[in-house]
Amino acid sequence: GNKRRAAMTTITTNNDETVLEDNGAFCAYRIETEIDFDEEGYKVEGEQYVLIEKLFVPAENRGNGIARSLLREAISHARATYPRMVIRLVAEPLDADTDMDRLVAFYESEGFDVIEAGEIVVMEH
Repeated sequence: GNKRRAAMTTITTNNDETVLEDNGAFCAYRIETEIDFDEEGYKVEGEQYVLIEKLFVPAENRGNGIARSLLREAISHARATYPRMVIRLVAEPLDADTDMDRLVAFYESEGFDVIEAGEIVVMEH
């Protein structure tokens, strides 16, 4: 569908979580801190990064480019707000209709690369 539609995105932030919403679809990100371990095995805080934690479009609105435009908006919002942080996400189908390979291909088409693949797939922009 190439229907042009008015962008109606609302952006709200609270408790370090930023949510972009549009017609029941949403994309949320928050700041995370890497946990590393030093030589003695103690936990140390590593780099901070932006984690896109949810990207959801209701089934009836899929295929209209909403996920893509929300993801792009979230990335540019995060880049503007946290210019030096990398952006990561976990590619995770939120329902049975979503195919993992297609999901990874979708994120790759938006500039993400797989940095960890196993039970979960972690990607970085």
